[in-house]
This record gives sequence, C-alpha cells and structure tokens, in this order.
Amino acid sequence: MTKQEMLKHIEEEMIICAGDHDLLEGMLDLECVDCDPEKHTADFKYKPVKWQCNDYGGVHGGMITTVCDYTMGLTIGCTVGAYVGTASLSVNYLKPMMGDEYLVHCTCLHPGNKICHGQAEVFDSKTGVMTAVCNATFCKVNFDPSK
Repeated sequence: MTKQEMLKHIEEEMIICAGDHDLLEGMLDLECVDCDPEKHTADFKYKPVKWQCNDYGGVHGGMITTVCDYTMGLTIGCTVGAYVGTASLSVNYLKPMMGDEYLVHCTCLHPGNKICHGQAEVFDSKTGVMTAVCNATFCKVNFDPSK
C-alpha cells in the first residue's frame, strides 16, 4: 500500500463516520495529517470543542480515550485491511490537556492475523509536550459497512 492509498482509505472511513452525527466518531473534529504504511503509522489532528471538556476547561479523559481508540482503530484497520474492534485499552494521562489542538500519533505495533496491538501518543501541538499515551489490543471483526 502506498502512502496516498493509506491516506485515502483513512479519509474515506472518516467521511463515513463524519456523515452520521448520531455516532460519537461523527462528532469529533479530526483530520488525518500524515501516514506511513511501511511504519504502520498515522498522525491525526484533534481540536477539542467545549462539550468535550471537563468543568475546568481541559479535555475530558473519556474524550481523549475515545479519540485514541478511534484513531488507532483506523490506523490498525488500514494496516491489516480489515475492520477491527477494541478488545482492551489502557490510557495514561501525563499532563492536563488545556490546549486548543493536539497531534495523535498512532502506531500499529503488531498487525496480527486475528489480534493486533497499537499505541497512540497524544502531543500538545503548540508545545510538543506529550499529554497522554494509550495502548490497546484490537480483534479483526466481520463487518460490512454497506449493510
């Protein structure tokens, strides 16, 4: 797979979700800004909005967990050529997320035949400081988006 093919695939999947505002993924403000099919990585820009924040104005922990889960799923699914579902997920919050924009760097660490492992690192775009790291296990699933 070329870089252009990977980027196109990720963008097409994001458009499907963005068109359905009844899906949580459809309400996220995400953009795939880079990818490397040889390294099994993809980078996403995330701009949180008010409803995604907690009472002190930082990004809610559940929100960044969702962003990491979704972007890792896109990266891993594209890498292995299948839809994937989350089997387990762990997040470490390193710094309060008070910024306006973040870079989520996703890596498919193990593109297995049935089970895949991934990691997402979240960086404040302005400062470059890592704010969270997420590790997850995904399973390939039988899913037909046309149904």
